[in-house]
Amino acid sequence: MEEYLLENLDTRTSDYFLLYVNTDSVVVGRNQNIFEEVNLAYCKQHQIDICRRISGGGTVFHFLGNLNWCHISSFSLTKVNRYDWAAAPIINYLLSLGLKPYLTPRNAIEVGALKLSGQAQFTNRKNVLSHGTLLVEPGQSKLQAAIEASKSLKIRSKAASSVRSKTSSISEVLQQELKLSAVLEYFRNNENFIEETLPKLPVNYQKFRSHEWIWQRCPNFYAQHKFAEEELELQVSKDKIIAIKNEKGHLLVDSPFLNQTYESFLESYG
Repeated sequence: MEEYLLENLDTRTSDYFLLYVNTDSVVVGRNQNIFEEVNLAYCKQHQIDICRRISGGGTVFHFLGNLNWCHISSFSLTKVNRYDWAAAPIINYLLSLGLKPYLTPRNAIEVGALKLSGQAQFTNRKNVLSHGTLLVEPGQSKLQAAIEASKSLKIRSKAASSVRSKTSSISEVLQQELKLSAVLEYFRNNENFIEETLPKLPVNYQKFRSHEWIWQRCPNFYAQHKFAEEELELQVSKDKIIAIKNEKGHLLVDSPFLNQTYESFLESYG
């Protein structure tokens, strides 16, 4: 939906500000390596979807107590890699609760050193899209478990890694229960916003559910695994094991692991 609106909205006279929720899902940045960011076994066990978004930045966790927001504005170089304009509606909302939010150097929104919202950005040079998460209700235990990759994996890559911060929800900071409906009501009643009903959008579900988009966009990497007391180095490209070396540096051309996806390799041998 965000990609479609980025391409098709006319933002010459007004910005668009979207609020939405997702069921349990881990969302990695455009150029991240899933295997370095996600606890795959935990996600499979708890039926948590793994997704990849169009923007960069770190891995986030969506659930029904987390409000996702997206600010789409006309393109300007003054907005690219700047996040104050995009975060202003969220900052103002937190101020209305009596909190003292601020933007960190990494463009997160924090209150008292606790992260409530992370942001990322993408532009097609027609419009600029900045979006982020906003933890409204507690859910950090599942969040942390889902985005903690297995420490037993030894992976080398040039993928952008997430910077973990101490997170909290607005409810916990306020020390009182806050529901998503109350946040939505604030924006509905705010005179700076006009609610608009969009038609059903022809969004590209096939692209964002595809193996190519989710898994094959992982940057090339090397992974070390021990078999029969021998250390092997697997070279992985587009989620396929394309070469294997033993600890002496010799290529193993007859290995049964060659041409497997690394995802299926981990399920069988990880």
